Parts: sequence; C-alpha cells; structure tokens
Amino acid sequence: MVIPIGLFFLVFTGVWLWLGIRNRNGKRLLLLNIVLWLLAFGPAYFTYLTWMDRGYSENWAGIGFLFGAMPFIVIVGGMLIIEIVCAIKLDLPLRKSLVISALSLLVFLAAQGVVGFLSL
Repeated sequence: MVIPIGLFFLVFTGVWLWLGIRNRNGKRLLLLNIVLWLLAFGPAYFTYLTWMDRGYSENWAGIGFLFGAMPFIVIVGGMLIIEIVCAIKLDLPLRKSLVISALSLLVFLAAQGVVGFLSL
C-alpha cells in the first residue's frame, strides 16, 4: 500500500513542480511549498516516535522512520534542491519567498533525518 501512495505523491508533486517551473509560476511553486510543509509533519511524527523509543533494544519505530519518513525526506529534499536552483537560475517571480520557504523546509527535513538516524 505504501508503494502506490508514494508513486502518486511523486507523480503529483513532480508534475506540479514541473508545471510551476515551466510556466514560471511563482504562486504555484509557493503553494507547493505550503503543501509540502504540511505533509512534512507526517515524517516528523515518525522521527519523534523513533527518538522516544531509542532506549529499547527492539526499536520498531525505527522501521517506520526508515520506510515512512526517509523516502519522503529524500524525494522532497531532491525536489526542493531542484526548485531552489531553478528559482535562482531562471529568476522566477516571488524568488526570495520561494528560496526562503524551500530552504527552511530543507533544513527541517535534514534535521528530521539527523535525529532519526541518531535514534536508530
């Protein structure tokens, strides 16, 4: 069940990112960042559970982190890097807002990854 949901997420957000960059639509990309910010709290929950269960010998929450949070972090992190590079290189409208929101989300996801791996 995770694979179809992951593929739907990847296709949906990838097309949204591609259309926003191709049409130079800063508002669409900013809306995508807001949606990704809201979705980023799902992996944050798995990271929190992994951190809370780090003392147990059987860290079952780590499986949720590895198979639930890490794919999201990697996919969204790659998309955010593409968005930042395109926003700077193509001089998109709302460039400063796009770069700030994308960089802050990238830092949030990187912090989740570091905390999650330290908890395993």
